[in-house]
Order: sequence, then structure tokens, then C-alpha cells
Amino acid sequence: MKGLDLNKGKWVKTSLGELAEDISDREDNPAQSRYERFVGLEHFVSGDLKIKQWASTENLVSATKVFKAGDVLFARRNAYLRRASMVDFDGVCSGDAFVLRENHKKIVPGFLAFILNSDKLWDYANANAAGTMSKRVKWRDLANYEFLLPPKDQQARIAELVWAADDVVQKYERLVTSLNRNYISFEKDSFYKSNDLKELRSVVLNLLGGGTPDTKKKEYYTNGVINWITTSTMNTLYVNKGEKLITKKAVENSATKVLEANNLIVGTRVGVGKCCINEVPIAFSQDVTGLVIDKEKTDLQFLVLQILSKDFQDNLISKARGTTIKGVLKEDLLSSKIYLPEKSKQMVIAADLLKIHNLINSYQSHLHHSKLIQKQLINQVFG
Repeated sequence: MKGLDLNKGKWVKTSLGELAEDISDREDNPAQSRYERFVGLEHFVSGDLKIKQWASTENLVSATKVFKAGDVLFARRNAYLRRASMVDFDGVCSGDAFVLRENHKKIVPGFLAFILNSDKLWDYANANAAGTMSKRVKWRDLANYEFLLPPKDQQARIAELVWAADDVVQKYERLVTSLNRNYISFEKDSFYKSNDLKELRSVVLNLLGGGTPDTKKKEYYTNGVINWITTSTMNTLYVNKGEKLITKKAVENSATKVLEANNLIVGTRVGVGKCCINEVPIAFSQDVTGLVIDKEKTDLQFLVLQILSKDFQDNLISKARGTTIKGVLKEDLLSSKIYLPEKSKQMVIAADLLKIHNLINSYQSHLHHSKLIQKQLINQVFG
């Protein structure tokens, strides 16, 4: 990688235990302690080099571990989730995390976070996790992990590059967060300031249920020509292909139906609230409902953006019922309220929302790419 010397001739085989100490300082009454911030396992984000979320210690009643700024917290439960991040503040954390303090005689500050976020380290941690329901890593096992450690001058250069990459990641995270906040605010102004709301059924001409053709019958899937989809891939405003292609015989002999192009598919069981415009005729699973839309009354982009809005989603999801799988009734969907101004106004609102929506997608793409570069850099060093 440009600007990075990866000549490992002077690198020394080292165990993790030589570079870090597992700190077990307890705080039995965190709510009455001098510490204000608590980091639980729910505050870790896989792949993040730094902890960015926490909760107050105000209502904590159980004992916790104390950490100091510069320590690295390692979630030892469910190691497959790959959670290890540095803290830049003092506080307390869950007992299901190691508090690891760096040995600065051997590594530069922050370098431990890179080691703990390499793929090889996590492969080792998962291979050595023990337990049945919820596997845990023991420090004595993790401490034996060996790898090649560069001299401190090279560590400093590596740290400079990795933290620079992390700055880029955090910049895009802030941009995405800010734009999402603005988008939600614009949604409220666009859809929910009017008292003149109508039921969704007022723009729905027909409702189609879904189903899954018998997967054991090859004739339902071999040489299929009809797109068929589940909610698992309904993650964009538009869909133009299915997860599978099924045959006409599959449609004839199952509960699935074919929705003509340029209508809406909505998740009503698994994936409640997901919604897309189908650019092609499409069939779908039992988790999806097809809506044939009256396009004289409403603009499709306006409608899909309104269904995906936070207020609509919160209202719809609150109606979900069931034990193992929660879903909404078709009636609950159809009776949901929507704002329905003149179609020309709908199109203006949709265009304005789409500008922000597309900008968010662009920054999310940059964010994803920046994280990949950071990850590749770490794995290049410790691979």
C-alpha cells in the first residue's frame, strides 16, 4: 500500500498477552460512583475502532468493570459478532467485556485496537470460544494469540494511516446522521402537517396475496420466466428482478400471484413495512402483499416514500401481532392514513425528498467504501 512499508524483516513474533493486560477493577455501585458513562455490549458496533455510544450509570444496580481512556474493550461473549473498540473516556462497562490496557513499552497508543480488529484475530477468538448457548472467550486463551509485531517506528506510521482512514469514516458517518435527521424532519413537514388525511385504501384498486411454490418441485423453478421475491431483498425504492425465477405452473399451483409492473409490494409479515415499486411484473412470498395502485390519484414515488416514512412505519409496525412471527393484517395496512394532495404537489414533494434520499445513499456508499479501505489496511498489516 502506498506510503506504508510492509517489509516484515524486522517484525517480531509476539503474543497478545505481551502487549496488553486484562484489567478487572470492579465498581460495585456504579450509580453512586464518580463515573457517568456505562458501555454495555449493545453499545459496541462491529468493526468500529472507537466506542461512540454509551448509557448513563444513573440507574445501574449491578457491579461493573472500570475502564480508563485509552483502554480497549473486547466483547468476550458471542465473539462471532467481532466487537472490540477503544474508549477515549473513563467509565464502567459490562462484565462480559475484557478491559485491556496497552503496554506502551511495546506498542504505540491505540495500536491494540488494530490488532483486535484483524480477521485473523477474530478467526482465532472464535476457534477458541467455549460454551453452548452463548460462547465466551477466555483471556488466557486470547493472550496466547501470536502474530508478527512491527517496530514502534513502523507502528507509528501504520497508526497514522489507520486513524486517518478512521477520520474519513467518522466524517461520512456524521454526514449520513445529519442528512437522515434532516430527511425525517422534511418527511414530517411534507406528509403529516395536514389534518386532511385519507386511508391508504383510497388509492388501492386491488390487493394480491403471496405464497411460496413448493421448492421440492423442480418444474416450478427450472427454466422459470416469472420474477419471484421475498422481503429479504426489498431494500431499495425499486425492484427490477426477483430472487428466483419461477414457472407459470408454479403460479398456477401455489398461493403466489403476479403483480403487474409499476405498482407496490409491501412487507406485511416478515419484514413488516418494507415497500418497493416493482419495475417488472413480479410474484412474491407469503410475507408480501401486492398493491395495485390507482395512478390517476397518486404518484408512485410519492406514495412509496410516504409508506417508508418514519411516522407511517412506526404506526404500521405498532399494529403487528403474532407470537413467533409478527405480521400486520391487510386491513391494518389499508386503513393506515396517508396525505393525498393534488398529484402535481405530490410530484414536487417526491422530487425534493428524492434529492435528499439520493444524497444519503451516495454518502452511505462512500462510508461503506471507506470502511472497506480501513479494514483492508488492518488485514494487510496483520494478515
